[in-house]
Amino acid sequence: MHWLKRVDRLLQSLRRLGASTLETTVFVTVTAVPLAAGWYANEYHTGKLVPLNPVLAIAVEEIAVKLALPGCPQGSIRDAGIRSHFRNASNPQVDHQGLIWCGRPVAPVTNLFWSVAIAAPGILAISHIYKLGKTGQTFAKRWCNIQVVTDSGNPPGIWRAFWREGIGKFWLPVAIAYSLWWGTGAVPDLRILAGLTGMLWLFDNISAGFDPQQRTLHDKWARTWVNALPTSQSVPWQLSTAVSESQILTSEVEEGVMEHQEEKETIIRSIIRWLREHQEIGLVCGIAITMIVILGALVGTQAYVQNQASLRSRQEQENQKFLKLVDQFAPNERQGAILALGSLNHPEVGIKMLTDLLALEDDPAQISSIEQALVSAGANALPYLHKLNQALRTDLDSLRYGGNQAEQQIAALKQRSTQRAIAKILRVYSSELPGINLNRIDLGQVTSSLAKFTLVLEKVNLSGIQLRGAILTGANFHGSQFSSAGPDRRFGTFDDVKADLSGALMADANLSEAFLPSAIMEKIDLSRANLNQANLSNSNLIDANLSSAQLIGADLTYANLSQAKLTGANLVSADFSQAQLGGGRLGQAIAKAANFQGANFRNPTLGAADLQGADFREANLSNANLQNANLSATNLSGANLANAQLQNANFQNADLTGVDLRGANLAGANLQGAIFATAPAEKSPKTQKTDSFIIKSPPALGMGLLQGVNFNQVQNLDLKQISYLCTQGVVHEQCDMTPQP
Repeated sequence: MHWLKRVDRLLQSLRRLGASTLETTVFVTVTAVPLAAGWYANEYHTGKLVPLNPVLAIAVEEIAVKLALPGCPQGSIRDAGIRSHFRNASNPQVDHQGLIWCGRPVAPVTNLFWSVAIAAPGILAISHIYKLGKTGQTFAKRWCNIQVVTDSGNPPGIWRAFWREGIGKFWLPVAIAYSLWWGTGAVPDLRILAGLTGMLWLFDNISAGFDPQQRTLHDKWARTWVNALPTSQSVPWQLSTAVSESQILTSEVEEGVMEHQEEKETIIRSIIRWLREHQEIGLVCGIAITMIVILGALVGTQAYVQNQASLRSRQEQENQKFLKLVDQFAPNERQGAILALGSLNHPEVGIKMLTDLLALEDDPAQISSIEQALVSAGANALPYLHKLNQALRTDLDSLRYGGNQAEQQIAALKQRSTQRAIAKILRVYSSELPGINLNRIDLGQVTSSLAKFTLVLEKVNLSGIQLRGAILTGANFHGSQFSSAGPDRRFGTFDDVKADLSGALMADANLSEAFLPSAIMEKIDLSRANLNQANLSNSNLIDANLSSAQLIGADLTYANLSQAKLTGANLVSADFSQAQLGGGRLGQAIAKAANFQGANFRNPTLGAADLQGADFREANLSNANLQNANLSATNLSGANLANAQLQNANFQNADLTGVDLRGANLAGANLQGAIFATAPAEKSPKTQKTDSFIIKSPPALGMGLLQGVNFNQVQNLDLKQISYLCTQGVVHEQCDMTPQP
């Protein structure tokens, strides 16, 4: 009969595993199905889109941060409702068509499905724990004829059920797997996390098969047991004995539980009996413990009081020494008091007094003293300096219309004092200022003789700084860092620390070699700014003004420059691959050898732009205005130029393989040496050089992309070019109207 017990143990383990698998499957299903349905609805929705639900957006962002998912170039997902036009968000680390949460609007039904995907698991978990606590069974355990009980044989109760299911069965395996995933450097591969979680879950569930009492780890954790219930269903003869043995084994387990409980009660009774028999010893022990506690409290209190008294005495001595030094070095009592305020033990009070004093001061010498005192106060002074800076900006604006020269001079000196103090604090305490709010601050360059000032913060870490609407004209940020990795220490994830420069005025600023990936710079004014070699990848430059800016060798991969102004900008060797430039204005821009591979230029203006040698492979230039543009030696293979305005454009020696020119206006365009098809690989180099234009490309390449395009007014077409174009169905006066072979 020993083998029957083994069979019974195996059957009971399988029933437990089946119930656990069924429960887990249901949890996964109620999450995955609404997610998939929402995704499908969003992909095929053709109606009006709406912003992502704010609550859902926050939940998605929190999950993304914990799982180190790639971040969004637009900034926080919480801005999705406001920034609903960021539909073309991209990130080089992920499938860019798959990111839904990066601020993109979604179908209304998608909000519903995804909200269900977030709420359903929580509701199901509450129901699951409630049923298990009250009856010891869930739907899966009832179906498998098993029940969870405590040592006394009763249902576990809600608290113990939560401890067993929520903590022991689900949270602990996930937490251990997550810790291993994070600690071993497996981040951000979610497959490893899922595999670790699955292995730990399986190990926990099969551990009952190796335990003499058939208890899993989460049963031991919660001090619960799983009993097999008798079934009314008929079973095969071979298993009838096993079922009987299962009932016997269950009764044996219950007897073991009762014996364990009786042992615990016996120990407690023995302790109580001993205390009753030796009351004198118990009383003496109690008094001794009480005295030790009282004496310990008295000694601790005395030590604390003495320590505080000594601390106050030392502080008083230090203050006296400091005041004596101030009296010796300060030329007068007023200046000494000002310097002392910057080092008070209550910095908030001292800083507030100093900023109020600066606002009222008229003596230039005292203004300098107050500035130095505020710098000594450190980063705590920034909020007060920020407010005073804005107030003085208002005073200066009003004095331009009604103040005298002396008043303007004093106001300008006070404003310069706040600017210099802020600049010094930013340089010295930059590591202590994550996310500091300096919105609408005035740190712009002043060249007048009243109070000259130029902000210089070269190679300073300004990650996360908030400068929305700030005046930073002429500032020098050469080599400074505006973005950094978040707590996970991995760049490109949701918790990255990014600067917000939306609407800032940074005309003529120096941002050469600055590090600005994923920075938020919507509607920023960077006209005439120096951005040479700057890293602006994934940044949000929607509606930004980059007119006449220098962007030589800059990295703008995956940046969003929709509606941006780049008129007259120098883009030589800049990298705009996969960037969003829809509606951008690049008239007269110089973009020699620039990389625009895969960029989206829908409805741009590129009139008279110099694009010689640029790479436009697979770029979308539909409806583009390229009149008088220089596109000589450019690579436009696979580009979309449908409905583009190409009058008088120069395509000399350009690669137009597979280009879509349907609906384009080519009047006056120069196509001398332009290539519309690539020679087959088996041709010799000599043949390719002489005949590469007229040799047909593979049948699938460029099929119908030149059909009906009017080439009658195109300049410098040779006979070989015309012969090939006629085979593609173009309109030209020399084309034979008979069907081409």
